[in-house]
Amino acid sequence: KAVLQQDSAFTIPIQELKRIPIENNLVESSSDLQIIKLECEQQYSLLGLEKNKLLPDISLGYFRGSNKYSNSETYQGFQIGLAVPLFFGEQKARIKANKIALDINQNMRTDFLINRKAKQEELRIELIKFEESLQNYEDSGQNLSDEIIRTAQKSYQMGEMDFFQFAVSIENALNLTLNYLDNLAQYNSLALEANYLNK
Repeated sequence: KAVLQQDSAFTIPIQELKRIPIENNLVESSSDLQIIKLECEQQYSLLGLEKNKLLPDISLGYFRGSNKYSNSETYQGFQIGLAVPLFFGEQKARIKANKIALDINQNMRTDFLINRKAKQEELRIELIKFEESLQNYEDSGQNLSDEIIRTAQKSYQMGEMDFFQFAVSIENALNLTLNYLDNLAQYNSLALEANYLNK
């Protein structure tokens, strides 16, 4: 109450723990991959820009002006220009650098895809392992745990076992349930990671 700063009593409802469903997310639709693709496109555009700088530049302009003296007239004119690059060394080096950067971005994209698919496969294998364990408990383990508790209680009440044997039987039954809950928690953690891996 002190931490929540509430005067009234509150209760936490008991909810049955369930498996988190796994979504089928495509690696190609992940936001990380989209960022890498955009970086590749930007690098490709920069490469095209650097290549275009090797071409002659044509400029065309219109001007209208006057001078500051009295009885000045308005002058109109056109201006045409042609700029031809004479030295290509620096520009060729920039083009080469942009090609290398583009190759790096494409290799990063390929590496990202390989790593992401490997991570997905690793998660899938782990999920299958935990799913088999969970299914095993749901099929027979829960009934076995309940039966061990019921048998231990009856045997203890009838005097067929002492308290130590009763405690060991109850502990074994509870360990089955605790193992199930641990496996369920790990399964759900992996399912969350798999669901949000490609978002």
